Amino acid sequence: MSASRVLKWGWLLALCVGVSAWVVQAEYRHASIQIGSSLPAVPALAALLALAAAARVLRRRRHEGSVRGIAAVYLTLVMAAAVPTTPSLVYLFGQITAAQSQADRAAMAPVLAMLPAHMAPAPGPDLRAFFDGSPSGAIPWHLWAVPLVGWGLFLVTMLATLGAALALFRRSWMDHERLTYPMVQIPLRILSASGNDPANVRTLFWLGFGFTATLDGMNMLRAFSPTVPAIGTGWDIGLWFPDRPWSALAPLWVSYRPEIFGLAYLMPRDVLLTAWLSYVALRLSTVVRVALGSQVPSTPYDYQELGMGAFLLIFAILIIRAYPDLRASLRRAIRSPRADDEAEPMSPRWAWATVIVGPILMAVWLRSAGLPWWVASAHLGLLMAVAIVYARIRCEAGTPSVYLFPFWQQQSLLTNLFGTHALAGVGGRGLVGLALMGGLSRGVFPELSAYAAEGMSLADKTGISQRAAMRRYLIGATAGLIAGGLLYLSVCYSRGADNIGGGYQLAVMRRQFETTASQLGAPALPKPDLVFQTFLGGLIALSMNWARARALWFPLHPVGFAMTSAYGFHLWFPFFVAWIVKGLILRFGGHAAYSRFVPLFLGIAMGRYLFTGIVWGLLGMTGHPAVQSYHIHFS
Repeated sequence: MSASRVLKWGWLLALCVGVSAWVVQAEYRHASIQIGSSLPAVPALAALLALAAAARVLRRRRHEGSVRGIAAVYLTLVMAAAVPTTPSLVYLFGQITAAQSQADRAAMAPVLAMLPAHMAPAPGPDLRAFFDGSPSGAIPWHLWAVPLVGWGLFLVTMLATLGAALALFRRSWMDHERLTYPMVQIPLRILSASGNDPANVRTLFWLGFGFTATLDGMNMLRAFSPTVPAIGTGWDIGLWFPDRPWSALAPLWVSYRPEIFGLAYLMPRDVLLTAWLSYVALRLSTVVRVALGSQVPSTPYDYQELGMGAFLLIFAILIIRAYPDLRASLRRAIRSPRADDEAEPMSPRWAWATVIVGPILMAVWLRSAGLPWWVASAHLGLLMAVAIVYARIRCEAGTPSVYLFPFWQQQSLLTNLFGTHALAGVGGRGLVGLALMGGLSRGVFPELSAYAAEGMSLADKTGISQRAAMRRYLIGATAGLIAGGLLYLSVCYSRGADNIGGGYQLAVMRRQFETTASQLGAPALPKPDLVFQTFLGGLIALSMNWARARALWFPLHPVGFAMTSAYGFHLWFPFFVAWIVKGLILRFGGHAAYSRFVPLFLGIAMGRYLFTGIVWGLLGMTGHPAVQSYHIHFS
């Protein structure tokens, strides 16, 4: 390898470490803003902005700047910044340490006895220092080396397998269905911005950008001076109805999420209508159930079972739609490749080999944790199905939320169907193994593979080869795991995991192991009522898909229902406003007016990322108490 290539790759890896360090500092050490869980990740956008600006300066000096090269760097950095984010990394560390943190509780003894030594560090003073911190901050590598290597290989295998699966869907999604990939518009806008844009485009973009910067700027100022008027983060209008049964409307959250509103303008109106209307209907259904005398818990996540049913139905639809392309690629993998296979992210042979061998290797890892083979296979299948549907929603609708999937349901569906006794395996080890995988159901790590699908679209639009884009995705993911994991461990041993950002995620994992401990003594029975809700969610999505196939005018879309039943409480209001605004523009100005206003709404979204994300992300590293008092979440 030439010296120039060594320098180039060294510089790229240094950038990966840099964006991972920024995420760790902002999200954990100072806990001010979750910049890695924004979509796209703020550190990658900041690097893209700096590189694009530098390239334009160099071009003025008659040096060529490569859009392809900058886009390729972005594809690497966006994964390196996303992997260490709180809803990904803390759940991963939490799932292998939560039981040991409760070692002083007698009820946890059976769980601790079944923890595989190769998957979880042993309890003791060295692990206690992970939660409490230590004066030296030294990491006891003898405790962590084996579990970290094992889980690291497992997680890279998972992302590689999902990337290969999405590569097999690429031809169907990009070439035949022609999905719009709305999220890709953000890096494209940065790459293509120039002083040669028409004046009206620049004006509208900066109006939108300024709108968000002003509102978020007031929120930031109020963190330093509480008397400054500001819009805040949202309001629960369900609290306006304190009496039963209408009190069951709460939480009915009106969220201030300019990034969701701005990108919602690019979404199909039928998806927007279905999402907000379904969420309001679901909240009203809770009111009706309370009025009829049911004891119904009212939380933001009441409809996850419905969402799981919709996700599984959509996954089946995706397989059916892509079947001709999948069959053709499998034939080429078995027989002989075609010339145009060189334009694919992976050769058919490599893609199918990864999709087949990857789950086998992951199932072996889960079997070593005590899961019966059928439970390991079913759980992996659900994890992958949900991640692929999530990627499809990102590519089709572009909703910027990392939590837009029915979390926990990849495990809960199995316990609802079979009860815990059937899943327990030998002596209950299967339940402990499921708990060791809990962070993958509650956290967002599998869903990060959606960046691979969006990377294929960005590669197509910037001239990067598809295979180079896939390599950058895998390099960024691996670099993010290594750099983010080591930096997180360092902060934990110097300050204590219980004293930094991510405490909520650790508490969630502790509760899962508490539940597991109780289920070892008192197995949970199947829950047919929740299974029915999953079936009902699939039936609703199927009905919408059937109606759309027979009546082009049918206004409801199964993707909208899947989104809102999984995570509607932050989405419904921005979608509602975007649906009205987009409808008015189309009604009075037509598609020409819609196209003219796209820069305005992109500006609204990008103001959130490039102003709020970068400014508060940099201020967050100062550790100022005012900055820590205002936590910014992008999901």
